[in-house]
Amino acid sequence: MPVLSGPVQAKPANDLFINLALAALIAAAGFTGLLRVAGSVAAFLTGLPQPTEGFTAGVGVLARPTDPGAALGADGLNPFIYWVIVVLFLGILVTAAFFVWRSIRQARSRVDPHRLTGTATASEVARVASAKALVKKAATLRPSLTQKISPEDVGYLLGTGKGGQVWATVEDSILLIGPPRSGKGLHIVINAILDAPGAVITTSTRPDNLTATLHARARKGKVAVFDPQQLAPGLPAGMRWSPVRGVMTR
Repeated sequence: MPVLSGPVQAKPANDLFINLALAALIAAAGFTGLLRVAGSVAAFLTGLPQPTEGFTAGVGVLARPTDPGAALGADGLNPFIYWVIVVLFLGILVTAAFFVWRSIRQARSRVDPHRLTGTATASEVARVASAKALVKKAATLRPSLTQKISPEDVGYLLGTGKGGQVWATVEDSILLIGPPRSGKGLHIVINAILDAPGAVITTSTRPDNLTATLHARARKGKVAVFDPQQLAPGLPAGMRWSPVRGVMTR
């Protein structure tokens, strides 16, 4: 069956460095703001006037950690209270970042398969695997059909996707993989045998397909059963094959 996919464009190699640089600038600006806001909070809690320096003054605190008030324009600011507030703010930010990261990770682990890169879009499904697209190919798939053609005459309904039906043509090869007793025969193979508009040749190591479809197929035409091992006792198995017929002898 055809695999529908769109072109995959690789990202430029320098995107990672640009993103890292932008993230570093944002982090630096955020840390500077945190140092400045911590000065305002410490001044408010200790009853001092608010710092007079602006937003960028927070960087200056790192040069004089024992006297943050000098950098912020807040004389008499208690350095112990100031750094306790800074640590509390950092703890809150780190905790919030952790929960955001965990939420994003959990969301990515539940990725919608319909939105994966390379999955066919609704328009691509309609153009290649819809009932209408199937009927358009009928002249190539089954040239002998001359009357009104339905999708069932030239293909098999696989299911629905992106809001529409998804069909495979009679010429498509389908590989069905699943563990034993997962319903491959019951839900796929038997239905395909029953719905086949023309002749069917089916083989199996178990009689499931035969017992479920024999009578229905017999109403459409002649059915021949080749069962030399008598896997389906009680069913007519009149078909024979001789391994020596046609062999030339001297």
